[in-house]
Amino acid sequence: NHVRSLDEDEARQKRANRLNRVDSK
Repeated sequence: NHVRSLDEDEARQKRANRLNRVDSK
């Protein structure tokens, strides 16, 4: 289930990145 963990981590990072982008604006 390592791949699943990585996939979830990536999705979480993408979401955080999106939030950070809005915050930066």
